[in-house]
Amino acid sequence: MPLILAKLLTNKEPSPIIVVEDSIKQTSQQLTRKLAASRRSTPSQSHQLVVCCVENPPAVARQLLENSVNASAVFVDVFSSWSYTPSRPDPAVPSATTSTLIEGLERIVPPATDAKTTVLFDSITPFLLHHPIGVFARLLKRLAALGDHVSLILPFHGDVVPSEHTETSVDAILAHLATTYMTVRHGKDFGVMLDGTGDRDVFNAVDANSTVGAVVEFMHKKKSGKIVRELVAYKIPSDDKAPWIVSTLNELRGLDALRVEETKQPDEEPDPAANLSFNLRLTDAQKNARAEVVLPYMHVQTASDTTQQPSTASIYYDDDDYDEEDPDADLDI
Repeated sequence: MPLILAKLLTNKEPSPIIVVEDSIKQTSQQLTRKLAASRRSTPSQSHQLVVCCVENPPAVARQLLENSVNASAVFVDVFSSWSYTPSRPDPAVPSATTSTLIEGLERIVPPATDAKTTVLFDSITPFLLHHPIGVFARLLKRLAALGDHVSLILPFHGDVVPSEHTETSVDAILAHLATTYMTVRHGKDFGVMLDGTGDRDVFNAVDANSTVGAVVEFMHKKKSGKIVRELVAYKIPSDDKAPWIVSTLNELRGLDALRVEETKQPDEEPDPAANLSFNLRLTDAQKNARAEVVLPYMHVQTASDTTQQPSTASIYYDDDDYDEEDPDADLDI
């Protein structure tokens, strides 16, 4: 049975709200890039991608996506509304603020037709830093109300968002609102190798941001109400056109162990007779002479086999020495 992550990466599993949590130890840019690439138009289905640039300007956000996606995607500049950089926003890119973002998306997103629309945020971390979680929850509800044909991809940095003085954490609230919640983790946190064969990844100065794969803690809510939880790993092949390898951790550990076993060279056993002043090895004549020596226990066994003498062994049994004295005699007064 295919894993849910493999279906999402190929756009074969519907999910209106996808929240992706990463950290400074392992980024989710590659996973977000793959999700955006899967939301492209096909001959049988028209699909529009809208990219909201919140954490980065549009020029940087374009570099995070594939060229084929940039050609057809529509970018919205939210970064310039609270950025302190002196650069001016690109006039060719529509701009918006937090309060005008919904109105701007309503003008860009087509009405409910046969076409699908995916609204991708480069990161929602600035929203969570500048506004309370309640304000963003209302914003998310308004984004979800754009239509059933609209899906959202919302990455954020879990180790940057401050913890509020509430009983429920930010990630728990986002997990409640999302239909798919992913937490991207480094492979070494689970004891799997994703950076190559052998001891190659031992020389990494910092165990962060693996470029060939990561581990994803996964929660997905299906339309039927069933909640699926998975702990899977993805590996990115060297060929950009090849599909990603998505497998469970047990499968990945088995492949890594097999690969290491194949590449491991057998250790040569040390010779105990090396560098000695006397010879411990026997010649063929000495080995034959040693084999002809009759040992005493072998002679006894041979004699017992040829002459069956009756056994004269006896068993002696001594009764136990019971104490026949009265144990209560010392109690008499």
